[in-house]
Amino acid sequence: MQRSRSNSLPNTRSKDQSTMSKPVPDPDFDLTPWKQMVTALYDLLGSGHEIVLHDLRLMPNTLVAVSGDLTGRKIGAPMTDLLLAKLSSGKEEDSLSYSTRSEDGRLLRCSTVFIRDANGVPVGCLCLNKDMTHLLSARDALDKLINDYRDDENGLDEAQTEVFPHNVDNLQDSLVKKSIAKVGIPVDLMKKEQKKAIVAELQDSGFFLIRDSVDRLAAELDVTRFTIYNYLKELENEKIVKDRKDHSSF
Repeated sequence: MQRSRSNSLPNTRSKDQSTMSKPVPDPDFDLTPWKQMVTALYDLLGSGHEIVLHDLRLMPNTLVAVSGDLTGRKIGAPMTDLLLAKLSSGKEEDSLSYSTRSEDGRLLRCSTVFIRDANGVPVGCLCLNKDMTHLLSARDALDKLINDYRDDENGLDEAQTEVFPHNVDNLQDSLVKKSIAKVGIPVDLMKKEQKKAIVAELQDSGFFLIRDSVDRLAAELDVTRFTIYNYLKELENEKIVKDRKDHSSF
């Protein structure tokens, strides 16, 4: 007695069906705490953000909570095409801090986190979106402001130090210390020419326009006030001689 052809063939249909079937998420899983999280996160992060919760059991209208209006979506809206593609491919993996663009061209920074039941099956999805438009505009404005100073004559790297004194004493101290440091020798080891160089430096800086500056410098250089006046007189005479030589060379 021959076996029927149908009985001799393997049951491929049931095998294909079992392969295609996917785990079913827990129908009793409560997303209420996650809905509260949507509000809490938005209150913390503020405007410029959007927090969205999807219930994957409600396909295709999965959006069940939203705070913020970056995308204008309301409860009952479907998920994004990227999230749909993840579910379709079976790659339900969290995506943290990735960049994407909205249809109107805004750059968004987003994170997508899957919510799973006790068996690890995705039940929901929490999505955080941040509009980067204003931050990028601010960055571009700052870059332009900084680049305006990046030239050969007034570059940031070559910019001189400017003192912002709180009083006249601060101003005098900073000018004297700067001049002494430029000479690079302790005051008690300085000769006349080095002290005179300090006087010249301070004269160019406008130090002697400040009241009582001669007495202040004399005390700092351990000389008399008349010595400072002599240095100033010598510097003036040297300038006159130099100007005459420069004039006679024409």
